[in-house]
Amino acid sequence: MQKYGLGLIALGGISLIVDYFTGNLQTQSHTISVDFTQGQRRETEVPTTIESQSIEKAIETLLKRATVGLAQNSVVAIVDISIRDTALRDFVSGESEYVLVKEGFQVVDREQLDKIRTEQRLQASGDIDDATAVRMGNIAGADYIVTGRVDGEGTLRRLRFRVLNTTTGMIHQSVASPYENHSSVSNPIGIERAVALAIQQATPNVSKNSKIAIVDIVAPENIRNFIAGETEFIFVNSDFTLIDRSELDRIRAEQQLQQSVEFDDRTATELGRVAGADHIITIKADGQGNMARLRLRILHTETAHVIGIASVHYQGIDNRATTNTIERAQELAIEHIIQRVRNDSTIAIIQITGGTTSQRDFITGETEAMLISHGYNIVDRAQLDTIRREQGFQLSGEVDDRTIVNIGRFSGAEYIITG
Repeated sequence: MQKYGLGLIALGGISLIVDYFTGNLQTQSHTISVDFTQGQRRETEVPTTIESQSIEKAIETLLKRATVGLAQNSVVAIVDISIRDTALRDFVSGESEYVLVKEGFQVVDREQLDKIRTEQRLQASGDIDDATAVRMGNIAGADYIVTGRVDGEGTLRRLRFRVLNTTTGMIHQSVASPYENHSSVSNPIGIERAVALAIQQATPNVSKNSKIAIVDIVAPENIRNFIAGETEFIFVNSDFTLIDRSELDRIRAEQQLQQSVEFDDRTATELGRVAGADHIITIKADGQGNMARLRLRILHTETAHVIGIASVHYQGIDNRATTNTIERAQELAIEHIIQRVRNDSTIAIIQITGGTTSQRDFITGETEAMLISHGYNIVDRAQLDTIRREQGFQLSGEVDDRTIVNIGRFSGAEYIITG
């Protein structure tokens, strides 16, 4: 017969049950919700584990547990993540949004919450009391709010989340878990593969004939244009219709919208709506080292609801990526054109930007030669320059797609090339 000798120790809502004969440690987490208006206490038991997990896994496990019982499509606001380490705080906030959207909730935009803080003159950092947090959630139109914090050190370090009902002010759930140092992450990949993987994760609910606008990319300067270009390339080659970046810049200028800061979702969807997009994409590359994440969101322009989201850990440039000479890169690019464009078509090479003058001339000349060798008719560059002057079109710098198409139309071209 097996013998048991049990001792119970209660620490901050977590019961530690010790079997004296085996030395095994069992755990039971208690969540207590109090409705002070009714003078009643509701207690529920939530199974948990004393074992540490990676920070990403801890966030996912805890939020799934904390949101049990919430109606699908509930509006949730992440009001307060109280962590001194700024990088860790941003990481937890971003991953929390990712998990909640994946679980089917509508998450209030962080920039919108920041505006509410400013307008209501509410504390922007540090612990926010429950009454203030609930007030913010109500103003934002949230059904529930989430607050989080990290406390303790070493083996006592815990990541904690609480979910409060904005109607009753009651705590729906409170959960906690130990976690491993946040430098422990899984499967880092280069930024090239991260972009492709993020799009793959975020697009299952987006129909192929949708018109897409990449509205906002917040990333370090050295990779921002790369992310924009790769995202455009993948969407176009996946048969989506993509709105030109220069068209979006024109709308920004007309609407007097800032281009150098992160847009709130309302502004971003309005920009997409004016541009005629069905959906908009916002991308943010944040964090450093092992906490670097590429976060991609797809929003419906009519509802501003997030219909697709991805969070991918990346680490620099993928060393396994193939590097080509400029000549080989051109050959591969021409192969893409040949697959899509009838070989007796008339093509105008309107604009090659970036690099030096000699590099641009080289690329233009080689592209002309390659296309002619495959049977295409190429509009003479001198003719294009004449059209630009006669029609008063911009002659230098990056030209928007609308102008480029007009130049091509005046030249009699069926297709135009920019690079």
